[in-house]
Amino acid sequence: MKYKFGNLLLLFASVFALSSCSMFEHNTETKLMENVLFYNEWRLELVGSTKVKYADENERITLVITDEPQNVSGHSACNRYFGKVSVKKDKISFKQLASTQMMCPQQKMDLEHKYVQALEKVNAYTIDEEGKLYLKHDDKILLVFNL
Repeated sequence: MKYKFGNLLLLFASVFALSSCSMFEHNTETKLMENVLFYNEWRLELVGSTKVKYADENERITLVITDEPQNVSGHSACNRYFGKVSVKKDKISFKQLASTQMMCPQQKMDLEHKYVQALEKVNAYTIDEEGKLYLKHDDKILLVFNL
């Protein structure tokens, strides 16, 4: 009886070890995929729940996040901007933001102002299964981007 119990215990331990490795690989793979997506050039789709309408592709508001060093830059409707980004797990913050100071039509300037104000309030993020980036203040979605 001890011999059979020992074999059963060995079988159980082997299955557990293999399934643990599989879970680890899946978590590592998911995290790597998130990093590949995260450190990218994002295009703004929504400010809050309002869809952003662009008259021209060159107007697109972009967010470029790099991991070494952790910088942020992009185009904000009228001007180029840049600064620092701090990312820890699902928390994110943008600091030391600065931009060029070109004048544009009032509609673009208003959109840019809303975007930068929202960006400064961001403290969390998620990436959904479709690959959309949600920048949030706590649980409230402020900005939505796609690739």
